[in-house]
Amino acid sequence: MKLTIKKRIVLWYTVWMLILLAGVLTLLLLSGDLVMARRAKQNLQEVVSDAVDEIEYEHGRLKIDDDISFFDDGVYVQLFDGGFASIAGRLPSDLPSVAFQHGRISTASNKNGRWYVYDHQMIFSHDSSIWVRGVTGASDFRSLFDSMQLLILACLPLLILLAGLGGYWIVRGAFRPFKKMIATAEAIADGGDLSKRIDLPDGTDEIHAMAQTFDKMLGRLEDSFEKEKRFTSDASHELRTPIATIHAQCEYALEHADDPVEMEAALKVILRQSSRMSGLVSQLLTLARADRKQAQVTFERINLSELAELSLASLEDLAQERNIRMESDIEADIFASVDQTLMTRLLMNLLINAISYGKEGGWVRLGLSVRDGLAVMEISDDGIGISSEHLPKIWDRFYQVDPSRTAANGDGSLGLGLAMVRWIVQTHGGRISVESAPDIGSRFTVEIPIERK
Repeated sequence: MKLTIKKRIVLWYTVWMLILLAGVLTLLLLSGDLVMARRAKQNLQEVVSDAVDEIEYEHGRLKIDDDISFFDDGVYVQLFDGGFASIAGRLPSDLPSVAFQHGRISTASNKNGRWYVYDHQMIFSHDSSIWVRGVTGASDFRSLFDSMQLLILACLPLLILLAGLGGYWIVRGAFRPFKKMIATAEAIADGGDLSKRIDLPDGTDEIHAMAQTFDKMLGRLEDSFEKEKRFTSDASHELRTPIATIHAQCEYALEHADDPVEMEAALKVILRQSSRMSGLVSQLLTLARADRKQAQVTFERINLSELAELSLASLEDLAQERNIRMESDIEADIFASVDQTLMTRLLMNLLINAISYGKEGGWVRLGLSVRDGLAVMEISDDGIGISSEHLPKIWDRFYQVDPSRTAANGDGSLGLGLAMVRWIVQTHGGRISVESAPDIGSRFTVEIPIERK
């Protein structure tokens, strides 16, 4: 039969409590008799000593104080002269004969019982002495101890029952959070609702710590699944538009196959849309490889200053179409150990983003300098800007502050540029930050270590 963990803990707890109680009772039974006998003998000696203190011998005459007690605390006391004749007091009538021995406790027994006998001899002169004999029933103490044993043995089952119930109560309370964890897991499994949490009250024990860890894990899983769903939806949406455009243009071209002008126009649209799809797929593959830590990154020492100048020059035509002035403040001959392809993409993405959302007749500026062992790039513009509530989300894939905003080429933003930029910066061990305000402009600051550690 398989037992639950809770039942096994209660069973083991009860068994060990039983063993512990049995050990304590065994020790008590073994030592109790000795303790009771020692206490009886000590009491016997004390009563005899008190009686001796009440006896005086003056001028050849024995003087016994009237306060002497011949029966005290279960102890009989009797006085004998030197010839062992009784002087005063009394002893149990069924006490067997016991030889007198000064200062020693003897044991006497017969069918009527068992006694401890203690004698004390008082010598007054060479021919004058008396004996003080004390007797107490050993069987009385034994009977009391036997009664205690019976009481303890009678209470043992109750103690075991209480131990078991107490253990069950403790374990049930300790395992209550696990029930909540199981219920939460079942609710998630049945309904697929990752928003559910265990939500235990505050606590510092291991179970509460585990529950809090599970809640954090569920939070991360929910966030990951939501991002995955949003990513799939956005990627499908981004691919659907160019695919639909290509399909429509192909049909249009077939209908006007005898018109070279219309055919060329349709092919240009198809080429533009296919290039857009190719760029989207390329960026998706790069980010997917980055997520799996499989992206190929080749670091080499290159001149960042020249790379920045070339990037600006390659975008002059795009900037002129928007009547945007390109400005630069680039220090000469700044060398850094970077991946040239990825660094080119970083610069191009940020510059194209600045041009695409810049104001017509405005400006875009690229700055490059060295500060504290870092190559610092600043791409700023006086464009439409981004409001503060959108800034934390601009790094998410396919996120667009305003879907109605379009890029300079009129094809719309893919929503992957800044996600790619952040990954490139992180891959190079750098930092990126943004400052922006609506209708004022934006400034992206990238800091890349010049030397790899």
